[in-house]
Amino acid sequence: MSKSEQLRVAFGRPWVVGVAGLALILVLGSLFWHLALSRPRLIASGPAAQANEVSTLTVVQATLSRAPGKHDEWSLLLDPPVEGTSSIQGREISFTPTEPLAHDTIYTVHLEGLGYSWRFATGPRRVLYLAPDALGAWQIHALTLGQSTPLQLTQQPLGVRDYAISPTGEAIVYAAERPDGGYDLWLLAPNGGDSSLLLACLERSCMEATWFPDGRGLIYERHDSDGVTLWIVDRDGATKPLLWQGRPLSATAPRVSADGRWLAAVCADTEQMLIYEIATGEADPISGQSGLPAAWHRDRNALLMSHVQWQDEAFGVGILLADLDDGRLELLTGGCEEDYPTLEDVLPAWSPNGQWIAFGRREDAIGISSARQIWLMGSQGEGLSALIADPLIHHGAPHWSPDGTLLLYSRHHLVHIGIPEPLGVLDLATGDEQLLPVAGSWPAWLP
Repeated sequence: MSKSEQLRVAFGRPWVVGVAGLALILVLGSLFWHLALSRPRLIASGPAAQANEVSTLTVVQATLSRAPGKHDEWSLLLDPPVEGTSSIQGREISFTPTEPLAHDTIYTVHLEGLGYSWRFATGPRRVLYLAPDALGAWQIHALTLGQSTPLQLTQQPLGVRDYAISPTGEAIVYAAERPDGGYDLWLLAPNGGDSSLLLACLERSCMEATWFPDGRGLIYERHDSDGVTLWIVDRDGATKPLLWQGRPLSATAPRVSADGRWLAAVCADTEQMLIYEIATGEADPISGQSGLPAAWHRDRNALLMSHVQWQDEAFGVGILLADLDDGRLELLTGGCEEDYPTLEDVLPAWSPNGQWIAFGRREDAIGISSARQIWLMGSQGEGLSALIADPLIHHGAPHWSPDGTLLLYSRHHLVHIGIPEPLGVLDLATGDEQLLPVAGSWPAWLP
């Protein structure tokens, strides 16, 4: 019998085709059922298993082999217990803690219902600051509280001008000087290592970068022969200008709101505070001409700013609260009070829970011998009190620790000008001030 005849005979038997088809259906159905009922595999975790010195502001994440189905019951928990909110998007599960994690703590992540767990450890309390290296170039340094030897994080030959820590603390952007006097933007991991060039700004300077809340991009000042304008740069170095009335927005000191919708910046021409809606490009001035940056609330579209006031020929600077949600504009401290006609209240900072405001105050804004001190008040201006009163020390901007228990600031002697002073840390529970074993400027907490 020929091959073609054999095929005709085989396919002429319907039961053969039926049995083969049924077998194929059973195999595919069994495979589909197995895949549907088998648990998703854990592909990646963040922080990674056994990771050390993790930021206390980290978001815990898990990437699965497939999206959990309606039959998959799961929950993401931390041990020690931490309150927070879980969310899922496709194959990604995220847990965002309500409060910062504790420092120097080992956490175990349990992905219950799916049978996975891993551990990571947060780092100790650390501060960053700028200080000169052995050759006099200003570099970023890090100090672990309780230790005496700092770590120099940057090695820029001509030094660093400014820096900003990402919202979750996993990256640092900074402006480094070039031989032609301009500045480029660089990225650095918080534990040191090599820096990577984020943005080369040939024939111009890029500086004063500030992060978007999601950490995916930044707004920075671009200085060139036409003046200063604000631009956006993403993690890949792609840039675009912020436009206002068809032209790049001419402003300084950019600060982004917690929801990423609004930008507060100082108008380069008038030094008034501008509130700029990033999506629409609309802007309105709302404050007096202090020229100082604003401070956004952590959870609301509300900001604090310094507000210049005049009384006859004297001037003062108060703190103004602007709430974009309800349209409220309220002066929390008066810069021209009767007892002190020339108060200067500047550099306000919200506590992490939004219940307190720390700021700097000078009681004689035009006196050459007055020193700025650290003050505290409630979120509506109540309970005003001095935290530090040292007439010979001028204090820099206060910075809250992520857990809201400590304030960090620089210190500058009014008599021994130019001699670095130790950085200060104030314990708000006890009122004790600790002088750190390092001197420098522009300190910040590394979460």
